[in-house]
Order: sequence, then C-alpha cells, then structure tokens
Amino acid sequence: MSRLKSGTSRRGFIVSLASVASSSQFPAVVGVLPGSLRASLCGEPASDLSKRPAVEKYDWKGPYSEMRSLRGAIHSTDACISIAPSWMSSGRIIARAPEDFVSREYVIHCDHADPTHENWSSLGAVSKHILPYVPSSCVYAKGEDGGLVANATIPARARFSFQWTPVIGGLRIVISLENLGPTTLHDVAARLCIIAYDAAEIADASLTRTLIHTDNGFRTLSQLDPQIDKNIYAIQGGPEIRPPQFGNHRSVSRSIATCGLIMVQSLDRRHVIGVGFRSVQMIYTNTTNRCFHADPYIGDVAAGERKVVDGQLYLMSASPADCLEQFKKEFAARRPVKSADQKRVSSREEVLSQMWRSMVCGPRAASLPVEGTCTRE
Repeated sequence: MSRLKSGTSRRGFIVSLASVASSSQFPAVVGVLPGSLRASLCGEPASDLSKRPAVEKYDWKGPYSEMRSLRGAIHSTDACISIAPSWMSSGRIIARAPEDFVSREYVIHCDHADPTHENWSSLGAVSKHILPYVPSSCVYAKGEDGGLVANATIPARARFSFQWTPVIGGLRIVISLENLGPTTLHDVAARLCIIAYDAAEIADASLTRTLIHTDNGFRTLSQLDPQIDKNIYAIQGGPEIRPPQFGNHRSVSRSIATCGLIMVQSLDRRHVIGVGFRSVQMIYTNTTNRCFHADPYIGDVAAGERKVVDGQLYLMSASPADCLEQFKKEFAARRPVKSADQKRVSSREEVLSQMWRSMVCGPRAASLPVEGTCTRE
C-alpha cells in the first residue's frame, strides 16, 4: 500500500478502500484487526507481536480444578479459558468467562451444574431459581487472531457472546447480549472470574498486592478490608448495589473506586494484572479461589435489543499507575461499542475510518476527536 500524503481526507481514504472492504473479511468487532494489518497500521511493530499472551481453552486440570473438586464444586468446563502472559515464568491465569450471566428476571448462564446453590442475582433482587434454569451450552472455540470466542443461545430468552482477542500487554474483551424474550431484562450483569490460583507469582491471599484506585489514591484491599473478603466496592457513576449481595456476609464498602479496574501486582512488583470494563457493576475478591472481579454491567436490555460492553485484561510489565493510565486512556478514547442494529450500517466505515486515522495521524490518533482532522507531524 502506498504511503498516504498528509493532506489525504478521511472520506477519500474510505472511498478508495470500499472495494477492498466489500471483498474482505473485516472482523465483526470494531477496532479488532487481523494481526499483520494491525501491526502495520496501529503502531504494533512486528517484533512486538510475541508479547501478546497465549490464550486457550482451560483443560480443567491442575491445582485449581483439584481444589474445586475437593470442595464439591461441579462446573461446566466449556466456559473456562487459560491465559499465559509472556513474562510469567510458570503457571497460568484462569478465567471463568462467564461464571454466570444474570438479570433480575432469571439466570441466563451459570457454570455450576446446579445454579440454585446460590440464592442471589446480579443485584440481589431475586433468587436464581424463580424461573427454571435452561443451560446455555456456552462453548469456547478459536477465534480471529489467536483469540477465543463463545456464542450461546437460550431459545426464547437470550443470545450472548464473549470474545477475547490478544493484544500487546493483554486481552481485549467484548461481551454482547441480545434479548430474545418478549419483555425487558433488567440489570443484566456478568460475573467474570479472573483466577490466579495456578500462578504463584500473582496469587494474593492476603490482599496486600490487590489494589483499586479511590479518591484517596491507590489502596490495597487489605487496607480497606482487614477482615478479608467482607467488602464489595461500588464504582463512581456506576450502578447502585442493592444488598444483600453474596448472601448476607458482605457489605458495600464506603470506599468507592474511581473506575472499574482492579489490579494485582506480582510478588516482585515488576508486573501487574488488571481487569476492567467500560461499565462495571462491582469490584470484589475471593481469596479462597485467589480470584478477583470487576464484573461487567450491561444494564436493562429491551425485548429484541442487543447491547455490548467492552473491557480488557491487562497483563503488563508495569506499575499499577501505568496500568491505570492505560485503562483510562483507552476507555476515554474509545466510543462505546454500538448495538447490533446500529453496527450493521456503520461498522465497515468505522473500521476504515480507524485505519485512515492510524495511517495519517500516527499514534496520537486515539487522543483526537473522532470526527476531527489531522496531519502527520
């Protein structure tokens, strides 16, 4: 492809690639480009592609699975994935993705064989067994660019998908839900469980390396929750948390996170793992499982509507401050992922628009207004 001149217009670039777009297989998710194309257009040198984490289906073998089996927890193994950051010397990060997916009305998905083992929903409004549970048959398969994708349909209720795409320093996560029922689903949220049980250099049973950011700066959860695993944390501007949550043994902390990101530092403080979403229901931990949560929140979904929430799992050789800065930069710069009916019209043009901005504007494109103009310096 010939180099663009600084005066090239966005519209001109999009029109010139229209024939290519009509014959190419552009990914369905805006901004997720094939690896070699993204490397050349979005500032990822080819030599850096090896820094993306390896992700595959979790085979349900190892210390975590043995611990869960001893505790009598029977899970569906199809909705679990295994993640290996390039800097991790041994072990792996496990994600139960999702652990469950619920609304106030009923359970959409649960990875426990018996979903009635817990009697709370996403916001503690109703019990899980109010309506009969219908298994979702959620199964992960290989997706674009070395990632994983799971799609599931519960007839006459809902259709959902989880997509994990490796990027430098982490995994981009896109979650969608379509309401197939006749009435609105309220307070739709997922529990996305990030587990460090098999990763000795990350696992933090004392919560002395697990952090959120508050108005008073970074705080470890051991400072905020000395009794361990007794608190849940709301997010500024996030949804209301209506107790009881997790039964009656937890309470909503007076400390509020400034954004929907939770982080765990490695033992040597050289690395950090964080998970966050554009919209988060609540933050919490479970030290028995060595897991941590920033659970994505979709909200109300009308009959026939499809909604999407995006986030990222950060696997960085950096400080918590660097991770927080990256999270804020990315989620402030990105427009919300659009619902399906809007995306059908605009997804191809938006992909081409992003390609134009990356080529003409360079790395600073993300900080410019979406409809703005620019010239390469």
